Amino acid sequence: MAIITLASDYGTQDGYPAAVKGVLKTLSPQSEIMDITHRLSSISKTALVLLRYYLEFPLGTVHLVVIDPTVGSSRRAMAGQSGGRFFVGPDNGIFTKITDEAPNSEWVEIDPANLPSRPISPTFHGRDIFAPAAALLANGVDLVTLGRPIKDPVRLSIPRPSREPGKIVGEIIDIDSFGNLIINIPGNDLGSRPKVVLERNEIAFARSFAEVDRGSPLAYIGSLGYLEIAVNMGRASEYFVVTVGSKVVVEL
Repeated sequence: MAIITLASDYGTQDGYPAAVKGVLKTLSPQSEIMDITHRLSSISKTALVLLRYYLEFPLGTVHLVVIDPTVGSSRRAMAGQSGGRFFVGPDNGIFTKITDEAPNSEWVEIDPANLPSRPISPTFHGRDIFAPAAALLANGVDLVTLGRPIKDPVRLSIPRPSREPGKIVGEIIDIDSFGNLIINIPGNDLGSRPKVVLERNEIAFARSFAEVDRGSPLAYIGSLGYLEIAVNMGRASEYFVVTVGSKVVVEL
């Protein structure tokens, strides 16, 4: 039995996720459908959200991801595979982290002519194109039968940290729902006791929240493997006056 995960920006009040799941179960009745979230808020954030969960699912899982502000335009509908897992969604950069970490991944542009016949709404490709493609992959259909190969999937310009003598300069690339600040500096680039500075504030480096007092900020290596800044029992996004793009300096 295959697993199909579903993440979208559809919300939960208007029946859009249910319509997508109805198509999935009709075309792949044996598949288990698992909701991830229906509150995706931006393409760049979606790329990070996907990174948090896709590897935790077994091989053969189909990850259907829909945040599609340009639906009905010339943007491509895309399906791919990487490391034994499959991905379906719009070619707008949401799979950037997958293509970055797996340069040998394969991608195709979905041709609706290769899908089960149904009317296609120009405003609901999640139901009419992406769901049928995901169902076919869950049923074991070969990726290459869905369309022609894509060699140039859209890639987001995700900033990379810069190295200077004795330090790394990075920036905030995401603020999660807890108000934690995710920095674009991989944890394995840091020494054992790095000095982390944000907005002229030196922040204690710790392994976990419990190592600092309640209400105190800390820097740590988060579950994604990146440097993060948080406040124990608080919100770093409110403690510091910062936004996505604010600079963070690590002195080594």
